[in-house]
Formats: sequence, structure tokens, C-alpha cells
Amino acid sequence: MEIKQQQLDVKVQLTTLNTIEEFTLTVLVDSRYMNLCINQTFIERNKINIQKYKNPIPYYNADSSQNKAGTITEFVKVKLNI
Repeated sequence: MEIKQQQLDVKVQLTTLNTIEEFTLTVLVDSRYMNLCINQTFIERNKINIQKYKNPIPYYNADSSQNKAGTITEFVKVKLNI
């Protein structure tokens, strides 16, 4: 069975909504995933405003097992320009 590449690296501009700080970076676009993820270290290093979910979201691996990191409890709102 042949596995086809299903990802695309794209250069984007990310703008925080609270401080209007801008970052230019390359992101991975993966057509198999329905949500967007952002690196927690990047968020902490750049002091981007974090918000808490009222109801944490379970996080599952590709094999349907629950991820060891636990649930998703926080999110950020940013403007993304491609």
C-alpha cells in the first residue's frame, strides 16, 4: 500500500488579537486533521493570551487511543494571514 504525502508547509503571518504583535512563520497544513494546533512553547515564549475551554476536549492519537498528554484545556485566538 502506498502512503501519499498529505501535508503542505505554508509561510503565514500570525497576529495576536490582544497585543497586535505579528509573527511570520512556516506552518504545517495537514489535510487529515480537522482542527488547528499551535506549539505551546511558542505561545509561552511570545506571551500570547491563552483562554480556557469551559469543557476540555479529549485528544486522541491516529490509532484512536487517548493521547498521554491528556485533554485540550486551553486555546488562543489569532488572526492568520496566508
